[in-house]
Amino acid sequence: MSITPPSPVSPVRAGQQIRTFLRAWARDPMGVAAVLPSGRQLSQKMLKPLSLLPESDPAQQRVIELGAGTGAFTRALIEHGLHCANLLVVERDAS
Repeated sequence: MSITPPSPVSPVRAGQQIRTFLRAWARDPMGVAAVLPSGRQLSQKMLKPLSLLPESDPAQQRVIELGAGTGAFTRALIEHGLHCANLLVVERDAS
């Protein structure tokens, strides 16, 4: 099994991600846990506490991400240094 980290988001891909998010929200607003997709700034703020953990080496941390959505937080985790093998992503909406 090979694990490939997600690629950086281009402006075109970002627009596609927003459309995908909005379609999912329109289809099932109670099933989508946000009113807007997570972006880079939110992801960076969410990652700040991780560097305060005793095992602050991101390569040694394990993360379970519930509801990956458009992947903004997933990309931020990997850019932060988390190894893909230490990341379990669960998403109920396959689109």
